[in-house]
Amino acid sequence: PPSGRDYIARYTHPISTGTFNRCYATRVRNNVASFHYTAPDAPGGAAFQKIIVLRGSRSIDVSTSGHVRGNERPQQLTSFRLASSTTIVHAANGFALYEPKSKRAFLVAWNSRGVQATLERHAADVLLTLTYAGGRRVLTRFDVEPADTPADAQAALTAFANRP
Repeated sequence: PPSGRDYIARYTHPISTGTFNRCYATRVRNNVASFHYTAPDAPGGAAFQKIIVLRGSRSIDVSTSGHVRGNERPQQLTSFRLASSTTIVHAANGFALYEPKSKRAFLVAWNSRGVQATLERHAADVLLTLTYAGGRRVLTRFDVEPADTPADAQAALTAFANRP
């Protein structure tokens, strides 16, 4: 449940804060960092795990899983800053933020099986919410690719989102 007091700046998150200030067990080895948290105080108990893998200088993979009891479904929320000129390009299991000034696309894709995704654009940011079945691992991949036009961004996203 949300914290009774919002300890972090309001502009950094569009929703009520919850377990942001909990201590996670961590492990870092080479290009992989893993984080694990068990929340015995959550109704029915809960556990969360996130593994971040650096894949070169422009790409990372984030694998997230959550186990909660009852009807609740784990969610992963990611917020991205947007310039007013940014165009959002969509795929069934991903999107790209195309920045015409820098001629690049920031790509995001996830494994779509059992995942519900919503994307909310605001004036200066976009919020991606992935809701998934408890116990299921969601792999979210991030990459930056050169793109001269929105069509280039769409082609890069299509190739990225369909990569195994």
